[in-house]
Amino acid sequence: MTFITWYTFMKLVYPTNSQIQTLMTWFKDKQQFNDWAGPKAHYPFTPESFAQDLQIYTLKSFAMVDKDDVLIGFGQYYLRHHRCHLARLVISPDQRGKGLIVPLIQHLQHDAKASLGTTQSSLFVYQHNQAAIKAYQRLGFEVAQYPDDSMSTCIYMITTQSLLN
Repeated sequence: MTFITWYTFMKLVYPTNSQIQTLMTWFKDKQQFNDWAGPKAHYPFTPESFAQDLQIYTLKSFAMVDKDDVLIGFGQYYLRHHRCHLARLVISPDQRGKGLIVPLIQHLQHDAKASLGTTQSSLFVYQHNQAAIKAYQRLGFEVAQYPDDSMSTCIYMITTQSLLN
């Protein structure tokens, strides 16, 4: 899947082992890693525990690469409460602040529409991650009540209308 934006030419690809190795370097401490991967993920990690904890080869996982195939983002999705649930969204530390989360999310949603038949999305974000919350709100996500209390440490956000055409 390729797309052209005002940023540069990018595409989503299934992550390679090399890209997974690069992704692993983006997390410098346990707090960073658990904020991204969730509290049950093992830190320090090995390549095996990283792939296993993140279910990289069982969940729909995508690497976002630039025109030179350099990894610049990563994200996953699966079906949760009849929505495309976005998970483990991250942009390369040296590319953050450039709005690259927008094409990553949009194209994960596009793929999910074809794969899952969904037109709405959801995600979890920790309350202290204000930059991410603001970015998600700009994309049309709103805070919502989660159907149960199992994720009380996170904010649950959903799209309230179909963003996918």
